[in-house]
Amino acid sequence: MEACPCKSRTDQADVARENGMITVCLRLLSSREAEVQIHRADRVSELLAEARKAFGAHVVLCSSKGHRLAPGAIVVDTGLQDGDMLTAVATKPAVDAATCSAF
Repeated sequence: MEACPCKSRTDQADVARENGMITVCLRLLSSREAEVQIHRADRVSELLAEARKAFGAHVVLCSSKGHRLAPGAIVVDTGLQDGDMLTAVATKPAVDAATCSAF
């Protein structure tokens, strides 16, 4: 996977990496980017939640090889490394919010 151009490395990032944290760069197809830190022992669903916060939309995450990351997978089992970049594809929510006039 390619290096993350979001931000340059700092001493703080080195400390986080030593504690089991990795930094992943997420990029929407529109080229909008977000840098997210996650623990290697967390599930991909935690990474998806961080992506939703960053982009304000539900997303599917794909590796640089085009593989979709399963929400139930453990981050370390996906092969993600510190500095990797993932493509985030925005998806439409399964349920649309009802308007006030619907009630």
